[in-house]
Amino acid sequence: MNLYLQKMLLSEIISCIFTPNYTNKAPRMNPYNRLNKLLIEYTAMSQSKSVPNLEKAEYAELVDFCISNQDFEHGLKVVDSAIQLFSSSLEFPVKKSEILLLLEQPTQALNVLDSIEHIHRLSHQAQILKAKALKATGKDKAALDIIDGLEETKKNDFDVYQLKASLLENLEQFENLYHVIKSQILTAPKDQMDALLEKYSFFTEITSNYSDAVDFYNKIIDIHPFSSTVWQNLGETHSILGNCEAAIDAFEYCIAINPKNRTAYFGAAECLEKADRFDLSLNYYNEYLDSSNLDDAEAFIRLANCFYNMDDLDTAKHWLFETIELNPDLPEAYAILGMIFGETDSEKAISYYKEAMDIDPFNENHIIDLAKLHFSLGNKDQAKQLFQQAIDTAPDVIETWIPFISFLIKTKEHQLLLDNLEEVSTYFNTEKVIFLKIAVLFGIDKRKEAIYWLAESLASYNESPELLFKISPSLNADKEIMDLIKKYRD
Repeated sequence: MNLYLQKMLLSEIISCIFTPNYTNKAPRMNPYNRLNKLLIEYTAMSQSKSVPNLEKAEYAELVDFCISNQDFEHGLKVVDSAIQLFSSSLEFPVKKSEILLLLEQPTQALNVLDSIEHIHRLSHQAQILKAKALKATGKDKAALDIIDGLEETKKNDFDVYQLKASLLENLEQFENLYHVIKSQILTAPKDQMDALLEKYSFFTEITSNYSDAVDFYNKIIDIHPFSSTVWQNLGETHSILGNCEAAIDAFEYCIAINPKNRTAYFGAAECLEKADRFDLSLNYYNEYLDSSNLDDAEAFIRLANCFYNMDDLDTAKHWLFETIELNPDLPEAYAILGMIFGETDSEKAISYYKEAMDIDPFNENHIIDLAKLHFSLGNKDQAKQLFQQAIDTAPDVIETWIPFISFLIKTKEHQLLLDNLEEVSTYFNTEKVIFLKIAVLFGIDKRKEAIYWLAESLASYNESPELLFKISPSLNADKEIMDLIKKYRD
């Protein structure tokens, strides 16, 4: 008798010896021991070189027992015996293909399934196994065709959605994958929800389906109202969309459910900071730091920015120096120090801005801040060069053009201004650029023309005239302009 059988037999003997019998009735054997004993009997019978004559149901139980115990070698022997005895049954070839897949033999699994498919249409489970085998042999498209067919016949099958998601990811069909993950979440066991929600958040970002994601999260909340992960994801998605109040509400629900969720504290703090509610933002950043008792350079920078915007410059500097001591490679710390020293010590400010640019040379905001400082110091040529450098770095970001256009209006460089308007039109559509051009018309004293185009644009486009005021904030006080905007927007 081989060592494996000896161990199983010994286990059976020990179980019988130490199982108390409190009644006169024969002790009832638990399923594991019963199947263990049956496997021993099968193995003993099979050594006679004849097929063990067990019942069909016993063979089915034995195969499942071997699979559940990851005893695939014995499982393969059992299922081969069952196929010999019950040659007309499709159950055992399907089980064999399952074991072959578990043994990482997908080609053999496909051969087994193909051998029965010409006799009878494969069952739902068998088609899933065939799709898995095709996937394992690199035939993702053929596997996906099978899964698409299964979806038509049986909805809300988590295994189908799980396999389809894996195939779509391999095929880089991310838009379809995004929607399949939604179906996975709706059918998932509870213990897999959080991992799927994290994956869904990732592919929401890849596909930019943020508005759809908000609707979906609200649907999930109706089913799982106490899932802190869903509330966290909803808050993050609202934050990306710029819906600060909705984001803050979602983060606060998340914190109420799970007070240890650090991501929610940080998310709420960021939204409050964006909304210029710096006092409340500081509270959440401090809660975030207190929740782990660990220093966090990113949080220190955010604290510093809040204090800077509250004009508490000494405290802001304290947190920035703490940040640099903890992590000297964060450019934003130097950029904020540049802003702080810009009004009192221009040499220090320039030095800090250059430090930020050395660490992150492709951040247009640091370049623009240094350009503005040089312009305030009367260094027009250096300012112009830096503004142009920012444009070269990020020409497809409309906010990069605004300070340069404003600079050219103030310096009355009209030809260069018109040249830049032509260039900006190559990066953005008319609706996006029109208010930029109108601001320029006001800036070069072509008021009548500017008013005409403002009225035309307000009547024709839905774009906000916000760019107008970013270029020339003083236009906010122009009654004729404000009345015109009110007429078309109210």
